[in-house]
Amino acid sequence: MILRFINLSLVILCLIFSKSGAQADLYLTGRGPLQIRNQFPLGLQFLAFHADDAFTLKNNDFRISLTYYHSNTFAQSSEVLKDLSHFNDRIDLSSVISKQSEGTKGNSNRFLFDSAVGRTTLNLRYGISDRFTVELDIPVLTYQGGFLDKPIEMIHQIAGFPFASRAMLKINTSQLFLSGDQGNLFYNSENLGGPGLGDIVFMAKGQIYKSDMTGFAISSRVAVKLPTGNYRHLRGSGSFDYGIDLTATKRLGNNFISTNLSGIIPGKWKLMPQVHINPSYSWLLIYEYLFGNRLSLILQNQILSSNFDRDFHSEISKTVFEWTAGLKYEIGNNNIISFSITENYFHHNNTADFGFGVGISRRF
Repeated sequence: MILRFINLSLVILCLIFSKSGAQADLYLTGRGPLQIRNQFPLGLQFLAFHADDAFTLKNNDFRISLTYYHSNTFAQSSEVLKDLSHFNDRIDLSSVISKQSEGTKGNSNRFLFDSAVGRTTLNLRYGISDRFTVELDIPVLTYQGGFLDKPIEMIHQIAGFPFASRAMLKINTSQLFLSGDQGNLFYNSENLGGPGLGDIVFMAKGQIYKSDMTGFAISSRVAVKLPTGNYRHLRGSGSFDYGIDLTATKRLGNNFISTNLSGIIPGKWKLMPQVHINPSYSWLLIYEYLFGNRLSLILQNQILSSNFDRDFHSEISKTVFEWTAGLKYEIGNNNIISFSITENYFHHNNTADFGFGVGISRRF
């Protein structure tokens, strides 16, 4: 019901803002979707396509983008809440406490992810021809305490949302553990390390069809993720991943509607090689409205399947549902700045609670 409501709302917004426009306007393109992805710590280990439209760069055009995305994650299994229920004050999740919470054979896995995640991405695009663009994503990841715990707790309290064991644990710290039959992991602020290079992604995008008169285009992307990040510190999976994506974009006056359908074939997760990793699928619906020649409003809805199956954990294996809202503003003719916020709206134990992103891009 929630999913149908959000998708219907995007379509309604498109119809409300739609203008017929002059035919000459159909030659214009939008400022493009927000280049974000799911920030859940386990999801960040594997390949995922960022949102995109079906347009390609012109021959020899070059675009460079720098984006920082900050998210706050607090997710735990129900067993962890019971394990921590006898503590009366905010505590660090020491290795002793995590040992007490480890699953044993025959019991479901236990997990807790309490961390802010910063992902800085340098994105480089080059137009090989008018219909073929190559792209490189170079990410740097940081796990940290952050600063959003207290504001999120206050909002949850005012709105009457449950926040489980949030009030039992120390705020603005980074602590993650996962335990069960398939292995155990434990990280805190000390052993997660500082900023580190993640897995670099190479993409190629080819335009299959484009009509300037109807404002409709179709493209396909292929991608490979290289194991450049240190998988021991949650900077990547340690293996190659491969993906393919089909993208369609339609312009209606000042409105752009894009959709991305993607499939990912992941490699092994070297940190826990005994865990079976599934192919993942995603669907993105993107709406952009142009306010004049400088400003765009962008709304995005993402549905993403998990790389993990129910044998790993019934909560982590659920599908991810997220919405994103943001603005892009064009400075001069070649520079665009962006700001966005992201919130999950269903199955809260395998996504970030809240995130925001800022970015700047330049076209050469």
